[in-house]
Amino acid sequence: QFLYFIEGEMVNSNYISAGRLVRVLRGPRTNRVGVITDIIDDSRVLVQNPADEKMWTHVQNMRNIEPLKFRVTLRRGANSKEVAAALNEKKSLERYSATKKAQRIAAETAYANSTDFERYQLRVAKRSSAYWTRKIFDKADEATPVTW
Repeated sequence: QFLYFIEGEMVNSNYISAGRLVRVLRGPRTNRVGVITDIIDDSRVLVQNPADEKMWTHVQNMRNIEPLKFRVTLRRGANSKEVAAALNEKKSLERYSATKKAQRIAAETAYANSTDFERYQLRVAKRSSAYWTRKIFDKADEATPVTW
């Protein structure tokens, strides 16, 4: 892995350590967020999230997680109560939910779980919005035409 420096600072400093928030990339827990509670070896970590019933304490491969920029203060091997207290203290999950990537993932999940009729309603709303936007811009263009 190459390290790139910009103005003396390293670009990605999301090191793997106890307390680092991670996003699961593949498998049954895809796009779920957890906290590293312990490092088993160079390729596996122990991850959990007491706020999510699907993210009980389990082993994750390092190739299957993406470290996030958020971190909580934890000791190695912390139990669920300590993890929950640390997450509530820093409000890390709420801060992650406010990021663009988390919002994009939530939108993709909502779209994937929507019904045919809800997807139809979304298509109709997009068409209507595009139609009225085009009408407004055409009217403004007639008043002051844009010349190239």
